[in-house]
Amino acid sequence: MTLYRLYTEDIPGAEQLVHWGFEGFTILQAQGYWKGQSESSLVIEILAEGTEHDEAKIFALAERIKACNKQESVLVTAQIIEAKFV
Repeated sequence: MTLYRLYTEDIPGAEQLVHWGFEGFTILQAQGYWKGQSESSLVIEILAEGTEHDEAKIFALAERIKACNKQESVLVTAQIIEAKFV
């Protein structure tokens, strides 16, 4: 499994953007800093199989968020993890 995290400025309707491609996700409110400036931020966590298809969907989501927020970039991280539903 791969845990993807997208770091972005707060965006109205983030849930609808993420729901477009993923059935389950977590959105965390955060206070971020970019180039010395404080901003309301979101961390979006998505757990997926980590296939090329999943990665393509993650990067498509990041591009949509970037366009909606008129941002220079959206940070995407990926971490391979072992996950079990109990």
